[in-house]
Amino acid sequence: MIRASHWWWFVRSSATVRLAPVIVAAAVFVTMSNTQFLSPYWLDLSAKTTTSTLVLCPALAATTAWDSGRWRGVSMTAARSSFQLFGWAMTTAAAVTAVAVGVCLAFLLPKQTPQVGSPVVGLLLLPIAGTLGYAALGWVLGRLFYDLDATGLAFGLVWVWLAFSPTVQPFWLRNVSPNIGTSCCSIDQQLAPNALLGPALLSLGLLVAGALLAQWSFGRVAVSIAAAVLVGSAAVSMWLVRDLEADPVEARSGAQKCTSGEGTEFCSWPEHGDELAEAAARLEPAASAMREVGIDVPTRLREGVPTGADGVQFSLEGARAADWTSSLALSPLADLPPSCLESNGGYWPAGVLYDAVALWLLQTAGVDEESVADVDPTIAAEVQAIREGTGGEQAAWYAHTMSALRDCNEI
Repeated sequence: MIRASHWWWFVRSSATVRLAPVIVAAAVFVTMSNTQFLSPYWLDLSAKTTTSTLVLCPALAATTAWDSGRWRGVSMTAARSSFQLFGWAMTTAAAVTAVAVGVCLAFLLPKQTPQVGSPVVGLLLLPIAGTLGYAALGWVLGRLFYDLDATGLAFGLVWVWLAFSPTVQPFWLRNVSPNIGTSCCSIDQQLAPNALLGPALLSLGLLVAGALLAQWSFGRVAVSIAAAVLVGSAAVSMWLVRDLEADPVEARSGAQKCTSGEGTEFCSWPEHGDELAEAAARLEPAASAMREVGIDVPTRLREGVPTGADGVQFSLEGARAADWTSSLALSPLADLPPSCLESNGGYWPAGVLYDAVALWLLQTAGVDEESVADVDPTIAAEVQAIREGTGGEQAAWYAHTMSALRDCNEI
């Protein structure tokens, strides 16, 4: 029989602590594999750290299940109750998670270092909340099954839930997961209301239910109360995220930094303030050229915010100036294909015109030839013929074509 003479003995013998280096390394690997698109935006970097929960939650649920099973028959002196052992297990799980999140953030910062703002504390704490909830589940399984059975069951259940819930509907199934990093956030997005509260509340329910069973064992009353807490937290979590789409984000709001060109005022998000002057100089000729052929380009353009009848906007996310101009040129096509495709089986007769309009917009805005070099020669010849027309003729063609692209009728 194991004798617990001090909490330090629990820490030294804990599978969570012994495997911590491996768990942290795996969490960093998974996080860094999700950085193909990374913005100099604290919300994005903070959200990326939650990707680590794909490893942390199942791994710590498994190690906590193992520890729970091993310490089931402990003779206690320093640990006066199963609840105290539960508290030690949760503390070690939280500590390992905190280290993992810190290391992940340290690896992310050299890739993109935001110049304004600060880390989003709620997102950095979400992995800790998530792992505590699933570690509590592992503790309960360790009390119910043998060590190896409990360990495998805890890892399998949590991993399947976190890995496959994003692939199914309804969307609330994925939005109560602590992994937000695969869904958030480009620089023109912000978290939707309750995006953090939903998964945090479900994890809290798991943690409280586990604590109740650790304190009162598995008596009928304790099990009933724990089940009620878990079901209640799950129901409230589901209600909180019921209106969220596949990604728990919405269009970003807030102040932008602005500068005036010759005839247009350009406003960008604060993170892109250093590039704004150069961008304005490059985007001004494109905006003027687009106006000349009938595109509704307002005199004040905002990054990531559609304006005017054609929904013109721009983005400074690209590394090249040509990317900035392309984002402005192609922004009128952002709401295509039309929503009618959802009700007619995806039939879009005017879709054959899309490439021609896109090429025409790019060439009108003055995007360099290398960026459009791979266009079908037939479409290129057609667009060249259109561009040889007068400004009025091009404007009429653009208006007619865009009208056709925005519905599903025959052309």
